[in-house]
Amino acid sequence: MTQDNKEKPYLPLIDKAEKLSADYVTPSTVAVLGAGTMGLGIASVLTSTRCGIRVNLYDIDEGQLESAKGMDGVRTTTYLSEAIKDAHLVIEAVPEVLSLKKEIVAECSDDKFIATNTSTFKVQDISSSSNFGGMHFFNPVQRMPLVEIVVGEFTSEETVGVLCKTAIAMDKIPLVCNDCSGFVVNRMLMPYLIEFDKMISEGHNFVHIDTVMKNNGWPMGPAELCDLVGLDVIYHGSKSMENAYDHISVSKESKCYELYKNKTLGRKTHGGFYSYDDVTGRRLLPLVKAGDIKELPVEIKDRLISPMLSEASMLLTENIVESPAEINAALTLGAGLPPFTESLLQTHI
Repeated sequence: MTQDNKEKPYLPLIDKAEKLSADYVTPSTVAVLGAGTMGLGIASVLTSTRCGIRVNLYDIDEGQLESAKGMDGVRTTTYLSEAIKDAHLVIEAVPEVLSLKKEIVAECSDDKFIATNTSTFKVQDISSSSNFGGMHFFNPVQRMPLVEIVVGEFTSEETVGVLCKTAIAMDKIPLVCNDCSGFVVNRMLMPYLIEFDKMISEGHNFVHIDTVMKNNGWPMGPAELCDLVGLDVIYHGSKSMENAYDHISVSKESKCYELYKNKTLGRKTHGGFYSYDDVTGRRLLPLVKAGDIKELPVEIKDRLISPMLSEASMLLTENIVESPAEINAALTLGAGLPPFTESLLQTHI
């Protein structure tokens, strides 16, 4: 790896995406299906001054669409047919429920390019159409630079090219990868969070764990990350990964599930593991009783990182990505890990 690529690990990703998308044009109109946090974020970036793509934003709930009413370049509708009618690309961003995603994608026309923003399901389990692929954004969409462009078993080269072209127009960095549940970032992060859930279910102190991981260079601890992503997303994602991989299992005493069940979902409800200021969103006090166990930092770090290392090895063995460098870049850009400091595979590069 060159010195320039060490300082800018995303350059090979952009080069690859530009080659794949060179023969294709950026869509002028995109339909975004789902006006939740991710859908609104995607619409906001698409219609930004730099990007300038028109968006048809669809949701079954008129109330969900209210937040987009003041956005320039966004047309809202509660009719799916109206949303996709003049769109050149459709991005599905409905809740992480497989049956719902399959149903809404099946209703889209076969003559359009379609991308799913799923974070844990395999692309081919949603649709086997050649015009269908993955376009997985990270929360918050406006700030996170990575987009995983997922090539399903039946995804055409043209579809990959159009998705890469769109991501580049959005000023995002595309990571082109093959299909698997969780793709690259969540394939590694979800086992990390599932292990964290097991630890706190055993009585470990989540505030102490957060402090340890932040002291080791992570931008936030696992409890804070759960609050940011949303305990609903964590719950559905964990169950999806458990169903996809025999070696992954969710704690039967899951604390994350308890929070989800109580509709204490994190920042979106102003409270999860911690409470949050309604105006600034700043983290305040713990809301959940912290456990009594406080292990040594090295033991906490090793327990949480080990599942990630195992998944990284499998990503390479299964040819989901081509090199450890791509995994490194994905963790830096999609999970916020400091490049080549806490990077899990730096010793292999």
